[in-house]
Amino acid sequence: VQNTFMIKKDLKTKFIIIEVNNNYDSIYDIKQALESLKEYHNDFVYPIGITSMNERKTIDLQKEFSILLEDTNNYSIGFINAFILMSYLKNSKRKFKIKYLLKNDLDNIMQEANSIIKNLNEEGCQNIVEYNQKAEKTKYIQQKIVILNNIEEFIKTNDEIEKITFLFQVALKIGYFFIVLTKNKQLIPKLVDNYLTKTIYFKDSVNLNIASNIRLYEAFYVDKDLIERITYTSIEDEEFENFKNRI
Repeated sequence: VQNTFMIKKDLKTKFIIIEVNNNYDSIYDIKQALESLKEYHNDFVYPIGITSMNERKTIDLQKEFSILLEDTNNYSIGFINAFILMSYLKNSKRKFKIKYLLKNDLDNIMQEANSIIKNLNEEGCQNIVEYNQKAEKTKYIQQKIVILNNIEEFIKTNDEIEKITFLFQVALKIGYFFIVLTKNKQLIPKLVDNYLTKTIYFKDSVNLNIASNIRLYEAFYVDKDLIERITYTSIEDEEFENFKNRI
């Protein structure tokens, strides 16, 4: 019976739950995921996977500022490609700019964050969405999905930890959403980890091979005390680059 069931512990009720896997796998692709959402035309709601109960798991970039990916086998690359691809598929003028953050960019992004906060304060706005609704086209500030790979390299000193935690604190205000990657969540200091409440664990990901041209993977999604197995879409780098070259 290997891979046919999973045992969980509910941290709230202390119950032990035996989850029987669905033997009839279903295809989960980005376009269908987007079109099936009630919030399809909401620029900020992104599907991230489907649970074993056939429920779509989403994340609202207006309400959440980060998701942590723990990955030792590079499965998360395909997940990130799919996530970015969703921003292109959404038919909207408010597309997010994608930024891959390098360690030597940290001071620059801090300056950028402080500049945005200054603009918001001058206009009397609480956040970037309110600001852009009032702003002229020349003053429009594009929001960003920031890829922070190997966060351990960004938090080696107290000064770096202060900068990263500051960015997390103001992320919703300034319109940043962080996709944070780590090989081991235990290496992240508690002060930083407190801001990373949603995590996807890729260590047990499995290619389901439902169809030769569609790659489906499983991972564990954790939101505080909630643990769920999800199926997510993975886009290869070559596919992703081919798509970008066509737009």
